[in-house]
Amino acid sequence: MKQKELKVWIELPKPVDAQHAEELCELANAMLRKLGVNSQKFSWSDHRNRYRFGGPTGYTELADRGEWFDLNYLAKGE
Repeated sequence: MKQKELKVWIELPKPVDAQHAEELCELANAMLRKLGVNSQKFSWSDHRNRYRFGGPTGYTELADRGEWFDLNYLAKGE
């Protein structure tokens, strides 16, 4: 039987300032680590005033402050 694609959306709130954004990123990253995601993380781009998401191979700026995660992938671990 083909496994159904299951996704969860994680969206960070609009930050008050850069320090607040970094605090929110750390909270989201702590949650991702608990889910077994160690190589990808949220970060803040001071020069663009946007959240970013990525890992060792590069980052993507998030225009909508969020990212979809595949639950089947998370359940397998990295």
